[in-house]
Amino acid sequence: MSALPNKRVERTLRARLIPKRMSAANAQHVGLLLAGTGHAAHNLALLRSIALTLWQHESTTRCGIKAKRLKAGWDHRYLLQVLAS
Repeated sequence: MSALPNKRVERTLRARLIPKRMSAANAQHVGLLLAGTGHAAHNLALLRSIALTLWQHESTTRCGIKAKRLKAGWDHRYLLQVLAS
């Protein structure tokens, strides 16, 4: 994989990944993920794959991944339980 093709694509991608309500620290972390090594697309794909695997292997709640994500948004203890598994 190569780096992002141009600055306009990079700005567009950052605008989609960094909502206005996020803090500057979180925005900086996403910026470092996109810049730095030139493997931004691969890094994001890897994060999505890890997240999907965590949801698929979470077995305390018997429902779909979408429902599990909603529950984790409502209940921080459940989110920590998923991340710790």
